[in-house]
Amino acid sequence: MRFFLKILAPDIELFQDHVDSVQIPAIDGVYELLSNHAPIFIALQAGTIMVRQSNEIEQWFIDGGTCHMHDNHCIITVKNVIDMDGIDKESIIADLNKNSDANFSNEKRQLLEAQLAYKQTH
Repeated sequence: MRFFLKILAPDIELFQDHVDSVQIPAIDGVYELLSNHAPIFIALQAGTIMVRQSNEIEQWFIDGGTCHMHDNHCIITVKNVIDMDGIDKESIIADLNKNSDANFSNEKRQLLEAQLAYKQTH
């Protein structure tokens, strides 16, 4: 059974269709939403949104947002979509190393760590 999913970024609609599942990077772990999921509102952190439709998978790397699921309708709004093809692992590591001081925000560190984790698995 499928459910309706819409993914919105500030300037563009990224996705709109019926899907089998969506995996999202919540602030308290990774969630996978399926059809008939209980109503839920989730804060998202940096990471990968993975959408499954039959045998196809689409992915976007985001830097946070929200997800709301109710009555087999899921709306995800994201702060920003990051093109990970244009970022190499070495530059992420360099940014993490040079920004290890107290002025480095937790949000920026979390974003870089999520990007590094993505690069190590892709």
